[in-house]
Amino acid sequence: MKRKVIFSRSDNVYLNLAYEEYLLGNTEDEVLFVYANSPSVVIGRFQNPWAECNPLFLKKNDINLARRISGGGAVYHDSGNINFCLISDRKCNRDFLALILSDVLIGIGLETKIDERSAIFLSDGKKVSGAAFKIAQGRIMLHSTLLVSSDSSVVSSALRPVCGFFESRAISSVRANVGCVCDYVDVLPEDIVGMVADKWSLSQEYVWEDDIKKCCADRAEFFASWEWLFSSTPSFVWRYRNLSVFVEKGLISSVEPLRGSSHFIGSRFNPYEFCVAQECERL
Repeated sequence: MKRKVIFSRSDNVYLNLAYEEYLLGNTEDEVLFVYANSPSVVIGRFQNPWAECNPLFLKKNDINLARRISGGGAVYHDSGNINFCLISDRKCNRDFLALILSDVLIGIGLETKIDERSAIFLSDGKKVSGAAFKIAQGRIMLHSTLLVSSDSSVVSSALRPVCGFFESRAISSVRANVGCVCDYVDVLPEDIVGMVADKWSLSQEYVWEDDIKKCCADRAEFFASWEWLFSSTPSFVWRYRNLSVFVEKGLISSVEPLRGSSHFIGSRFNPYEFCVAQECERL
């Protein structure tokens, strides 16, 4: 089985997620796909976007909201957070990608620890890498991010949920204090990318945005759709003050107490319809 590295020349989160899916189903090689997105919050397959971030805050600040096909928690993407997607045989150890990243960090003088979720922490307890995976058709997709030079304050703001409380079977992110590699050593994202890529394979190539669009434009459009981002959210109850809003497939199915709220039934869930915007934003 041939090993190779593919670097994306696109920073479009929806195109990059679509191309990952394409590689998972259309290659027998062991591929390390590397990319960096424009500012985005990417949630796991089984998460509730409202419980992980504030989609309206994201929209106001030109931050994309995306949902990947693998599990795991929510992460913030920008040019300083490098995304590594390893596609291999399903027998591949789920820590394998995290181990590669950890070796690179150790090589530049950092002490690391990999937890049971394949996340990477530095010696002071700050998290610099999160992980997720998906198994399909005898293949495994491993995801790892690496915070190299992102603004930690933006990360925190982007991952702040709306007001109220959520009850659901959706997967909740494990909150942690995050750090960036550049806060500890003088290194650039492209330096890290080069070191990781060379550890995997010297067979390296680029894929351009127009080429991704040729095979993945329709899927990228789907990944940006309300149906994927919100309607695929597991059913949940949102409780705010004395109000309980029941949501199924992104639509309001019931409100308690119903008096004065019956017109919301069947509409898309939006907490701004129920609470004062300034309080709900919690900016």
